[in-house]
Amino acid sequence: MPSYGYLFRDQRGDELVTDLESLRSDGKEPVVTDALWRPSGIATAEATATQGEQLYLQRCATCHSGAGATRNRWRGSFKRQPPDLKAGPFLYLGGVEKNRVAQIVKFGIRGTDMAGHEYYPDRDISSISLWLAQNVARTRQDVPITGQEAK
Repeated sequence: MPSYGYLFRDQRGDELVTDLESLRSDGKEPVVTDALWRPSGIATAEATATQGEQLYLQRCATCHSGAGATRNRWRGSFKRQPPDLKAGPFLYLGGVEKNRVAQIVKFGIRGTDMAGHEYYPDRDISSISLWLAQNVARTRQDVPITGQEAK
């Protein structure tokens, strides 16, 4: 088996170990575990809005921009059109809250087309969440933060 020591020269190895440890069954339902998840403190401290904007443009805008290529190509296939994150409204946030945004980026939204991106490093998720919290349109205040499946 090849050596994977190079992964531990930076944060990737620690994140891989954390992800593998998270796969252990502790008897909790995934929705409960998802709701309790937070990016690591180190990742949060290293997050920057500048990096978040770059990542958003590379990875998210394809669905969450009015002119996004994936959004337009799959327009008729979505259960609900992905929100343009510059315009809103957002059905799954009562306000722009970084940890809830981070949970959505990582785990997606059950019962919708919003897939999770569990493979993104915590630092990337933290940077995207930071930029979104600072720059997206204000959300509809009448919609509760539930994290539950779409009704």
